[in-house]
Amino acid sequence: MKRNVRAARIRYRLHLEDQRKLTVGSEKARKKEAVQHEIRAVESKRKLLKESIASMSQEADALAVQAEKRHSFILLAKSNAFRQKMHESEANQQSLCEQACTLKEKLKFME
Repeated sequence: MKRNVRAARIRYRLHLEDQRKLTVGSEKARKKEAVQHEIRAVESKRKLLKESIASMSQEADALAVQAEKRHSFILLAKSNAFRQKMHESEANQQSLCEQACTLKEKLKFME
C-alpha cells in the first residue's frame, strides 16, 4: 500500500513539473510574440516615414525649381522648411532603425 502512495506522489509531482514547464513555455512564447509584434510595428512606422521623406524631398525640389524660375523667396523658404522637416524625419527614421535592431537582438536572446 505504501508503494502505491509513493508511486502516486511521484506521478503527481511529475504532473506538476510538466504543468510548470508548459506554463513557462507558453509565457516565453507569448513574450516572443509580443516582441515580434513590436518589431513589425516599428518596421511599419519606419517604412511610412521613409515614404514620407521621399515625398517631402520631391516637394522640396519642385518648390526650389519654382522659386528659381519665379525668383520667389517665399517658395524658397517653403522648400527649406520641407528640407528641415525632412532632416528631422531622417533622425526619427534612424532612431526607429536603432530601436528595431535592439528589438531583434532581444528576440535573438529569447530563443
